[in-house]
Amino acid sequence: MAEIRPVNVAVIGCGVICPEHIKSYRMVPGVQVLALCDKIVEKAQCAAQEYKVPNVSASAEEIFADPRIDAVSICTDHFSHAELAIAALRAGKHVLCEKPLSSCRENVEKMIEEGRKHPELVFSGIFQHRFNPLYRYVRELIQSGRFGRVLNAVMVMECLRTREYYEADAWRGKWKTEGGSLLMNQAIHTLDIYQWILGGVSEVCGMHDNLNHQGIIETEDTAAAVVRFNNGALGSISSSSASCLSWERVIQIFGVDCSIELRNASLASFTSRDPKLEKQVHKEIESLGKAEVANREKSYYGIGHPCQIADFIDAIRSGRKPFVTAEDAAEAVFLAQKILGRIR
Repeated sequence: MAEIRPVNVAVIGCGVICPEHIKSYRMVPGVQVLALCDKIVEKAQCAAQEYKVPNVSASAEEIFADPRIDAVSICTDHFSHAELAIAALRAGKHVLCEKPLSSCRENVEKMIEEGRKHPELVFSGIFQHRFNPLYRYVRELIQSGRFGRVLNAVMVMECLRTREYYEADAWRGKWKTEGGSLLMNQAIHTLDIYQWILGGVSEVCGMHDNLNHQGIIETEDTAAAVVRFNNGALGSISSSSASCLSWERVIQIFGVDCSIELRNASLASFTSRDPKLEKQVHKEIESLGKAEVANREKSYYGIGHPCQIADFIDAIRSGRKPFVTAEDAAEAVFLAQKILGRIR
């Protein structure tokens, strides 16, 4: 049996997503979370005590200079992602960056450019829902042609974010630091799955507004758009973070021969003109089972963080590209920014 190469990791940013990374790394044999880092060192100390991480720092530079550390997870605010990722890559660290890669297009492009200068390093962006077996199955169903010609696709994502949520962190709700609220934070995962399943977007026309959070945030809480996919199909997007629904995600895809509805990461319906295909697809989806990962922090994170982090570590060990590259992770950011009118 081949010896497992040990990998030492540091998590930078000890906010709400930090525990998901720590727990996911610990599911991978041979991986040690060696250090936690946060500008507010008390947050790092608290997390280190809870999860028994041996080292704590308030300085990302100290983390990057530590020769024991092979890779970093960047779990800070959106605006700081670019500076940290670029510095980590220059220091020879593999990088896994939380969504979105950054709060603006220019910084995302700088990150990708730096990553290309270091082909020996793994640079991945978190979009953990791409590891959901159902989403992967539906993407293959569409891309393989079994679904038939796609005509149009609908995405609806509704959730509720309160004054208390936005006031909990100073960077939230500001164009400079968050880059957009609803689309860059809450809806971006559904945007990513939507465009990924359909094979990418070629044209976008969007509108956005702050309809219920005036005086709380300067960014959007409601957005709508129409899109054209690379395959010629048309689509619509509707989303709000001021909804009466706490969390709702729907993707509907309609074609000449078939239609499918995905609701909250489950199959709601599939119909086909071909009864044999309809029966076969239902059987195949049923055979995927219900994958569960213990101790995930929040249900809407999905089941994918452990899968993506395992893929990140395997990419480091094998010298291959990760399943979600930095370029892949940029796609949803650019789509959100186009809806917001920040990319022409």
